Amino acid sequence: MDASTTTTTMAAAPTTGRERTGASIN
Repeated sequence: MDASTTTTTMAAAPTTGRERTGASIN
């Protein structure tokens, strides 16, 4: 679920997806 959501967000907004992914992973 997390991976799917992250992928979708990245496709919609690379900037938001990257920031969100980094914060989540961090």
